[in-house]
Amino acid sequence: MYTYCLHPLFFSAFFFLCCHNAKAQQHYDFNPTLQKAYHNILQLDYKEAQALIDQQLKTVPDHAIGLYLKNFNDILPIFIVEDKAAYSKFSFREKAVLNTLSKLPDSSPYYYFTQAEIKLHWGLLKLKFGDYAASALNVRAAYKLLHEGLKKYPDFVPMQKSMALLRIIIGSIPETYSWLTDVAGLYGNLNKGLQELAVVANGTTIYHTEAKLWLVLCEHYLLGQTDHLDIITNLSNSNPQNKLFSFLEVSLLIHDAHSETALGYYNNKQIDAEAFTLIPSFYYMQGEIYLQKGLYTQAIACFQKYIQNYKGQAYIKDSYGKIYLAYWLLGNDKEAKHYKSLTLNKGSAKNDSDKQAQKMAGKEVLPDKNIYRIRLMTDGGYLKEALVISEKIDHQSFSNPTDNIEFLYRKARLYHKSMDIERAIMMYNQTIEASAKTSDYFAPNSCLQLGYIYRNLEQNDKARVYFKKVFDYSHYEYKETIESKAKAGLSSLEK
Repeated sequence: MYTYCLHPLFFSAFFFLCCHNAKAQQHYDFNPTLQKAYHNILQLDYKEAQALIDQQLKTVPDHAIGLYLKNFNDILPIFIVEDKAAYSKFSFREKAVLNTLSKLPDSSPYYYFTQAEIKLHWGLLKLKFGDYAASALNVRAAYKLLHEGLKKYPDFVPMQKSMALLRIIIGSIPETYSWLTDVAGLYGNLNKGLQELAVVANGTTIYHTEAKLWLVLCEHYLLGQTDHLDIITNLSNSNPQNKLFSFLEVSLLIHDAHSETALGYYNNKQIDAEAFTLIPSFYYMQGEIYLQKGLYTQAIACFQKYIQNYKGQAYIKDSYGKIYLAYWLLGNDKEAKHYKSLTLNKGSAKNDSDKQAQKMAGKEVLPDKNIYRIRLMTDGGYLKEALVISEKIDHQSFSNPTDNIEFLYRKARLYHKSMDIERAIMMYNQTIEASAKTSDYFAPNSCLQLGYIYRNLEQNDKARVYFKKVFDYSHYEYKETIESKAKAGLSSLEK
């Protein structure tokens, strides 16, 4: 047993710490009521979450966890539906809540975590609405808070989760913008971030489900790995009322060319009226599936509903563009012309899909219709149907040289998705050779896909060559996205 000298200062310190910790406990208790509210937020049950949070804040108005969850519950629907009016209306709350939290005792890791999370959430929201400089400042502040907090509380899982995400995000920023992170003093590390996130995901804390979601999304979209898609499927199947899980699974299924499986969620009514209201993107994704499947009239109706119900600008131009494409594929030139004009004049061209729609609508002549059909069917996983069309076509039969190149690329993608790897490699290389004098994305993305193929074959030297080759290209569509994935691919080889 240790013995202590009972100096008067000891009693003073003991008294202060006991009082201080009692106050900290009062403000930083993540109690069952707030844990339930957190789960409600992840289910997008905002009303029930708010009732539980209000119950807590009525007792302790400056309860840190309650204020953090209230902020999360307030801004998540704004983020999902891109409600600019609500963003403008509630933006003052960030400063107010952070001011309150900064005055609380710093004797708990939640002191750092809650402020960092709120900074990060608002940073992402500002990014969504184009406030890029303010967003960068928020991310920097969140990083500094987490860094400081982890020095004092290195084993605190919530901060580990958030710092892991920041490491991944910063570590995946394209080389073009890496100087910004250097200036800001932000240092990312994709592999370290993924490893840290995996530890949280495999743990038993309240954050393990959130960490699982982030881990799957990061591996899927950044590394092109689909090994853990079953994690989302299991979460969705065991929580059929959770709209967020359904949204993520449908999104990943479509991205991974399993659109027919995704369509099942619509047909079995798991995606109901409430889901469409909470997440209008369900309309957009349903439109994507129908377009890929060749059900153009149904696709048009879904994209129109998305345009009517979504409050923001993201994918609006793309939706008009896909309606234009659907009418064009139907042979309805009058409506196609009308929606071509709307594509050029509606929405904004900030994300890759909207930029692509703008470029497509700006063309005098579109590529051959069969090329579009092959592309759409391949993207959706309707591979047999795409193969039937592709095998009837000689790539040298196109009068437009760009069509010849795109056809090679589409066949490469089709063979790749069909797991005919030998022919996929051959067609990707033919695409690269044929694209020497073009500025399309077909060659750099072929390099990226070859990097993935050789990594999966455990031929890491070849994979590294192709990932690096992506950076030889400039001024093409999807450049930032493709370079970010290539950077992530190179990082994955360093494990």
